[in-house]
Amino acid sequence: MGVKKDFSADSEYLDWLGNELPIKQSKKQQEIQDHEIRNIILEEVRFLLQIQRKSPKLYPLTHKHIELQEWLPSVDNKQIAWVDRLTWRPTGVSDFRRIEPILVQVNKPHTVQSFNIWGEESTKLLADNESLSLHWNIIKTLVSSAPNDGTVGRQIYFLVVDKNTKTYLGIICISSSLFDVKSIHDSIGWDRKNAQLPNSKMRNVANGQTIVATRFFGELLRGGKLLALLCTSKEVADAWEENYGDKLVSVHTTSLYGDADGTQYDGLEPYFYKLPAHPAQPIKPRNHIYKQLIQWMRERHPEEYWKHFYKKNPAGNLMRDNKTRAILRCYKFLGIDDSEFSTNEKRGVYNSFLYKNAKDFLSDRISVDDLIPEDHFKTIAEITHFWRYGEYGDTTKRKQKYVDELNRVPKNDLERRKKLANRINQKVQMQSFVKGVVDRMANSSTKLSEMKNQGKFEKVDWYLGLEKLSWDEIEKKFFAQQMKNQKQSQVLSTSDPESGMSQNLKTV
Repeated sequence: MGVKKDFSADSEYLDWLGNELPIKQSKKQQEIQDHEIRNIILEEVRFLLQIQRKSPKLYPLTHKHIELQEWLPSVDNKQIAWVDRLTWRPTGVSDFRRIEPILVQVNKPHTVQSFNIWGEESTKLLADNESLSLHWNIIKTLVSSAPNDGTVGRQIYFLVVDKNTKTYLGIICISSSLFDVKSIHDSIGWDRKNAQLPNSKMRNVANGQTIVATRFFGELLRGGKLLALLCTSKEVADAWEENYGDKLVSVHTTSLYGDADGTQYDGLEPYFYKLPAHPAQPIKPRNHIYKQLIQWMRERHPEEYWKHFYKKNPAGNLMRDNKTRAILRCYKFLGIDDSEFSTNEKRGVYNSFLYKNAKDFLSDRISVDDLIPEDHFKTIAEITHFWRYGEYGDTTKRKQKYVDELNRVPKNDLERRKKLANRINQKVQMQSFVKGVVDRMANSSTKLSEMKNQGKFEKVDWYLGLEKLSWDEIEKKFFAQQMKNQKQSQVLSTSDPESGMSQNLKTV
């Protein structure tokens, strides 16, 4: 069991504490303050847990609602309209054949002096006030349901642009490796204690921290899968080495909503392999409540506050994931069992080794010169081809083995033939990747041409306007939409298995 480190004699902590304005309180006043904040937090997490249990995809919107109210007043509406015009929209069922993604690296954040909510001077990381950086942040905030909290450590930001239409397909942020995800360390097989040292091989591992496709591209053409695949490309690895001087040998990422029902990272072998899930995270208070909690931590437990938000590790970085860690620490101080208020949603974990002997390199058994590239370590153009057609290539034909498999079932055994045909159809469409999705859409009652005629693609589908709704209105709108999307998905994934699949097989 670890020993709690005492920072009370740390010179950096004492210097920081010397600039604080201590609040003198009696023991009774402290008890009242603790009781008040505990009740506020309990009421908040119970409300959020009720939402999360109704629908995991509604829970992030409770945070997005507050985020937009705080963020939108600082953003030029003309920039939002610009991103709207530059967002990719479908023109026909063969769009996937013409998409050519390119990665445009946007400017790094820079440090400026600022004053925080308590009036003290500090430093703050801001994105360069340049259009591409602004556009990246607009997409992250308005398209992704995850909060735009940023990250610490190394960061490379990319806008993913379609070369032919000059429109936005999505955004990517490649950042420092996740240190607290056990399955990642287990997959590498290294000593976790040595991995956190300043000059460890953690520098050669990166996290796909943000992988967000613009809505139409993501929903119609599995755009999120393409962006995830691009994180493993030679161009991304080259950018990492160019920016930081270290060879990138492994990339991992985690899902937002858990892994029980599948995520956009499933089905990407051999590029990404699924690892054991990360344990469920505690319910996090919304930002306005979080600020009250952290202010309480600052006043009642200044040493812990400094450790989470000011202390730097030997590499010169702040504590990673300090917001979540600080919340958990406050829960403990307040006697709140965080396991009782867990989201119950384990996060899916996915890893990609870019070299066949990456584990040996990361465990210091070989040198960088000995690295052997994996067969799937490819360029953006090669990865995009795989995303379009999967293992079949550009063909609508099915492999003969599937025809033979179905023909072995007696024609009069209709029930068995139907089940087998359905399984084969799903397998073929998955292996055909986006080509399979387009084929399925063409055979469904939901035609792309009909959706265009209904004006579905005239307006960008994002969270702008969410900030004006009450929570009851949000729940009614988005929960109903979620149910509708699930029904549409079922329509797209099922057709007449017997007649549809038999017809396809006959074209072989």
